[in-house]
Amino acid sequence: MNRKLLALFLCAALLFSIVSCVSNANVSDNNSEVSAMNDKQVNLSLDTFYGFSFTDALEIKGDDGKVLTNGETASILCKVKDVPLTHGDWFGGSHSTSLFDEKEGAYYLKNDFGFIASLEKSSLSFSKGKDIPERVELFYSDDGYNFNLYVGEMENSEIDGNVVFSIKFDEPINAKAVKYYIFSAVGTTNNIVSIENLGVRQNERVLLSKGCSYTHDGTESAAANNKDEEKKKLTDGVFGSYKETDSNYALFKSTKNDPLTTLPVISFDIDLKDVSNVSEVHLSSYAGTGAGKEIDFISVKYEEASGNFKDFCTAFAESKNGGSLTERVRFSAMRNHTVQTKKLRVLVFASTFIAIDEIEVYGSEKAVTEPEYQFRPIHETNKPVIAGGFYGFFINYIQGYNKHHFFDEYRIYLLLKGWRELGMEYIVAPNNLDYNAKQILIEPTKELAEKGYKKTSGQGATDVNEAILSACDKLGMKVFVSTLISTTYPDIPGTPDDKIKFYGEVAEDAEMLIPLLNEKYASHKSFYGYYLTDETCDYWMTADGGKGTDAYRVLYGSQSSIIRSVNPNAEIMIAPAAWRSDTPKNFASNMKKLISADSSSEKPIITIVAMQDCLGREPTLKVPDEVYSKFEGYLSDLSKAVSEAGSRFFSDAEVFDVGYKGKRFNEIIKSLELEDEYSESIIVYDLPHYFSAQGRGSFDSYMYFDYDYITSSYAKYLNQIN
Repeated sequence: MNRKLLALFLCAALLFSIVSCVSNANVSDNNSEVSAMNDKQVNLSLDTFYGFSFTDALEIKGDDGKVLTNGETASILCKVKDVPLTHGDWFGGSHSTSLFDEKEGAYYLKNDFGFIASLEKSSLSFSKGKDIPERVELFYSDDGYNFNLYVGEMENSEIDGNVVFSIKFDEPINAKAVKYYIFSAVGTTNNIVSIENLGVRQNERVLLSKGCSYTHDGTESAAANNKDEEKKKLTDGVFGSYKETDSNYALFKSTKNDPLTTLPVISFDIDLKDVSNVSEVHLSSYAGTGAGKEIDFISVKYEEASGNFKDFCTAFAESKNGGSLTERVRFSAMRNHTVQTKKLRVLVFASTFIAIDEIEVYGSEKAVTEPEYQFRPIHETNKPVIAGGFYGFFINYIQGYNKHHFFDEYRIYLLLKGWRELGMEYIVAPNNLDYNAKQILIEPTKELAEKGYKKTSGQGATDVNEAILSACDKLGMKVFVSTLISTTYPDIPGTPDDKIKFYGEVAEDAEMLIPLLNEKYASHKSFYGYYLTDETCDYWMTADGGKGTDAYRVLYGSQSSIIRSVNPNAEIMIAPAAWRSDTPKNFASNMKKLISADSSSEKPIITIVAMQDCLGREPTLKVPDEVYSKFEGYLSDLSKAVSEAGSRFFSDAEVFDVGYKGKRFNEIIKSLELEDEYSESIIVYDLPHYFSAQGRGSFDSYMYFDYDYITSSYAKYLNQIN
């Protein structure tokens, strides 16, 4: 599917170590002293945070965010519900389905230990008085966000009247957090009694913020009960009781907009009194009617010795506690290591009054360094795998969509780390210039500014390209920097010659943009080449008796020529869509004409062709079996034509349905199996929305759970094939 068409649907929809393939964190030597002092096995879960999948498919009762880890005898009831859904197909048809229509009922529970610890045994206990889950599977994380490290299915046994699901490790694993995927049929109710994770702490976690002073620039509620005149409520260590009238909560509203994101924001500055080693910031918000759920996200900054504030971490409402209409939503900005600072700035993005009861800051008495990650490559496997994909696509995702795209530099790094854990190496950065909207992702030069281009605020980092490239430098990944997007061939007014002329005019702006991109980013060791963002397809290429192919050769050829002039060795990639509107033979002929060099002594104008599979262009939500066999003809003919032109052939597998929910996992694997035979590598569209445990969809809906479910299924798949 063409990405520009995708934008219309996006707005309407709002819409594991894996033994053979992922990272395992090694604690650095300077923490050995602490480890030696704390070699006693303890319950790592005691008095730590946990949270459930933040979705409307789970009903929770009896939870206060502490029940499962406070060592007491209380328990929580969790009822699995289904969510009715309606999705449209490519041709405008409507289909009724549900979240668990085609998969098992499930939910997850995460528990974070604070710092990485040596985990020896993990257990989750259920009371026999209610339904017992069919099975529980265990994942773990060394950073607190990516749970791509799959352990396996937990064994269960009856102990003291409870059914305990547990795993004991032959050798301790380095884990910061665990995630239990609990499979229980729709309509069943589980009674969870406790979480227990036995192991050895490598660093002690301490609360730094209790009693600390703070200031804010918001306005407070007129209700005396919810005022915070003494600036003590948020650091007094006292949580609210889930009632809007509870005086432990304070109500705030923003009075200004953030200069980077342009969104309403309240800034809380917390003085830790002394320079401290900080690793976590947690904000607890009441989510009852009229308050709390309006927080879009928080972004935490820490003050350096120079006085400048630097990104610490962005956090979203990724889990919940509580039940009914009285839910506590926790925003957790975390690192698995510490930064040194005396002052923190917590930016809370919200446009209405919000209810906050606590902001807690944790850290260590001693500095803790980030571990070295050992990523094990999986590309040598004889099974199909995903080699990378698109980090979004559009220059400005936010306007008219949702707020879950404003990842700061550290959170961008964590996103990329998650994909590296899954064995991926190729990343396509977002589009850099929108020709028609006159938007640009970086600061425009004088010449571009004179043509009307303005820097957009559609991302959460000042320089998204720099953030991606710097992270990929560290992770050993390869980045395609995107160029520009203009107008698709059929939407350009006039004759075929007018359309070709238009693309020539676009090339004039590309001549200003590409040298600027090359100057800023090509020195990064992760820089691999350029992605030409304007896309074509078989239907448009054959338009007007093949004039469409001629027009796109002007568009691509001009950019290729500019790239060759500033960076002769850069790879140049396009991702044409196979709409199956032309024959495979003719599409292949046009593609060879489009990308071939002018002479045998030159390089082809395009060095990598990643063909979009577009298998969802059907009047159904499921991909019919006959579509796969028909599509194989396109794979066969296109791969051959691309090779004859001297270029490399990739596949671009779409991991979303046309209805813009995550594609069924079995369909993703079926696509990979088909395309692997013909493709050097398979990349996917797109990673942040549809293929991440940190998915950037709506965190309080079924969509976030669904994307997590698919990503976790892929982590299991990788474990099984290696």
